Amino acid sequence: MRNINHDRICPVPGYDKHFRFCRFAGIEMIPVPLAEDGPDMDLVEKLAAEDEEIKGMWCMPKFSNPYGCCYSDETVRRLARMKTAAADFRLFWDDAYRYHWIYKDHQVLDILKECKACGNPDRPFLFGSTSKITMAGSGVTFIAGSKANIDFIKKQFTSQTVGWDKMNMLRTVRFLQDIPHLKEHMAKYAEIIRPKFDAVLNTFDRELSGTGAGDWTKPDGGYFITFAAYPGCAKRIVELCRETGVIITSAGEMHPSGVDPEDKYIRIAPTYPPLSELKDAMEIFSVCVRLAAAEKRLAEKDGLQ
Repeated sequence: MRNINHDRICPVPGYDKHFRFCRFAGIEMIPVPLAEDGPDMDLVEKLAAEDEEIKGMWCMPKFSNPYGCCYSDETVRRLARMKTAAADFRLFWDDAYRYHWIYKDHQVLDILKECKACGNPDRPFLFGSTSKITMAGSGVTFIAGSKANIDFIKKQFTSQTVGWDKMNMLRTVRFLQDIPHLKEHMAKYAEIIRPKFDAVLNTFDRELSGTGAGDWTKPDGGYFITFAAYPGCAKRIVELCRETGVIITSAGEMHPSGVDPEDKYIRIAPTYPPLSELKDAMEIFSVCVRLAAAEKRLAEKDGLQ
């Protein structure tokens, strides 16, 4: 029996909190592979056009969590213009990392303008926050959309709160001032974060290149690096790391069901630990990767004999 709530397309590897919300709300999630230029649009268009129960799609268009990809112009345009069986199909456009470049910035097309130009002004809900721009707990959220969508959101919020934290809004405006000041602020952020990403990527290049034990993304921004282990090894790598005291996000968290069918994807978050600890952790991680891959290959070899 089909779920009474609507279905949602979910690019994977994806953001675990998006998936947790859908599970809580009883929304069925349909995984779609994610690549460097965005989701598999042939599959997205096919799914959206054939099933009126598919009412929406999660999108993280820039430096996505955890893959780090940025949607290409063609991907954005196809999402804006694609035919959908559901007249009320929505794009949930999570723009959490718009200004979070580390090595190089990328420009992603304005989904609001593209949808309006295609005659689908109500399709996107764009939202984000300054929670990773200002101090933790001091950020403000934002949402953008068509007039009809904003009117709908206002009705919801009116039932949830009698007023906004206007003092925090004022603090945010006075601190960030304008876009040039925001970019200047985020350049300082990049200077802090870049050495940590360098530490992870340099360790992987040195310890894992050419081993066949895994591949990894090299994002230009965002918060994460995605490690793609030898298939069937992700859970074992996380287990081995934890035995040494290195705690990593559980394998499977980047998939809607909480289960990675290939058991290969692991999310690396370099920003939290001190640089010295991060370097040690990535050395240990690399050893665990090689060990897990060796175990898996031996098991496969034994299975063939």
